[in-house]
Amino acid sequence: MAQKLLFGLTILLGSLAMLAGIISLAGPQFLSLLHLQFLADKGLARILIGSGIGLIATAFVFFRINKTPTFKQEE
Repeated sequence: MAQKLLFGLTILLGSLAMLAGIISLAGPQFLSLLHLQFLADKGLARILIGSGIGLIATAFVFFRINKTPTFKQEE
Protein backbone atom coordinates (compact mmCIF):
# COMPACT_ATOMS: atom_id res chain seq x y z
CA MET A 1 0.00 0.00 0.00
CA ALA A 2 2.78 2.41 0.92
CA GLN A 3 4.67 1.52 -2.25
CA LYS A 4 1.68 2.38 -4.43
CA LEU A 5 1.22 5.67 -2.58
CA LEU A 6 4.91 6.53 -3.00
CA PHE A 7 4.73 5.53 -6.66
CA GLY A 8 1.69 7.75 -7.22
CA LEU A 9 3.24 10.71 -5.41
CA THR A 10 6.47 10.39 -7.38
CA ILE A 11 4.58 10.29 -10.68
CA LEU A 12 2.53 13.32 -9.60
CA LEU A 13 5.65 15.26 -8.58
CA GLY A 14 7.39 14.40 -11.85
CA SER A 15 4.34 15.44 -13.84
CA LEU A 16 4.11 18.75 -11.99
CA ALA A 17 7.81 19.42 -12.60
CA MET A 18 7.40 18.72 -16.31
CA LEU A 19 4.29 20.90 -16.45
CA ALA A 20 6.15 23.77 -14.78
CA GLY A 21 8.96 23.40 -17.31
CA ILE A 22 6.56 23.42 -20.24
CA ILE A 23 4.73 26.45 -18.84
CA SER A 24 8.04 28.26 -18.46
CA LEU A 25 8.71 27.74 -22.17
CA ALA A 26 5.31 29.24 -23.04
CA GLY A 27 6.55 32.80 -22.88
CA PRO A 28 6.58 35.82 -20.59
CA GLN A 29 3.05 36.97 -21.48
CA PHE A 30 1.51 33.72 -20.32
CA LEU A 31 3.67 33.66 -17.20
CA SER A 32 2.69 37.19 -16.22
CA LEU A 33 -0.97 36.14 -16.34
CA LEU A 34 -0.27 33.40 -13.82
CA HIS A 35 2.14 35.55 -11.74
CA LEU A 36 4.95 33.07 -12.44
CA GLN A 37 7.61 35.39 -13.85
CA PHE A 38 10.35 33.54 -11.96
CA LEU A 39 9.87 30.58 -14.32
CA ALA A 40 10.82 32.60 -17.41
CA ASP A 41 14.41 31.29 -17.42
CA LYS A 42 15.03 28.75 -20.22
CA GLY A 43 17.68 26.94 -18.19
CA LEU A 44 15.21 26.45 -15.36
CA ALA A 45 12.71 25.06 -17.85
CA ARG A 46 15.19 22.45 -19.04
CA ILE A 47 16.05 21.51 -15.45
CA LEU A 48 12.38 21.14 -14.51
CA ILE A 49 11.52 19.05 -17.56
CA GLY A 50 14.58 16.86 -17.05
CA SER A 51 13.90 16.35 -13.37
CA GLY A 52 10.28 15.48 -14.11
CA ILE A 53 11.31 12.85 -16.64
CA GLY A 54 13.89 11.53 -14.18
CA LEU A 55 11.37 11.28 -11.35
CA ILE A 56 8.85 9.43 -13.49
CA ALA A 57 11.50 7.03 -14.85
CA THR A 58 12.84 6.39 -11.34
CA ALA A 59 9.37 5.64 -10.04
CA PHE A 60 8.74 3.11 -12.81
CA VAL A 61 12.12 1.44 -12.28
CA PHE A 62 11.72 1.09 -8.51
CA PHE A 63 8.12 -0.03 -8.82
CA ARG A 64 9.13 -2.67 -11.34
CA ILE A 65 12.03 -3.86 -9.16
CA ASN A 66 9.74 -4.23 -6.15
CA LYS A 67 7.22 -6.25 -8.19
CA THR A 68 9.74 -8.85 -9.36
CA PRO A 69 9.88 -11.89 -7.10
CA THR A 70 13.13 -12.64 -5.34
CA PHE A 71 14.64 -16.08 -5.19
CA LYS A 72 14.67 -17.60 -1.72
CA GLN A 73 17.13 -20.23 -0.67
CA GLU A 74 15.63 -23.66 -0.28
CA GLU A 75 15.86 -25.05 3.19
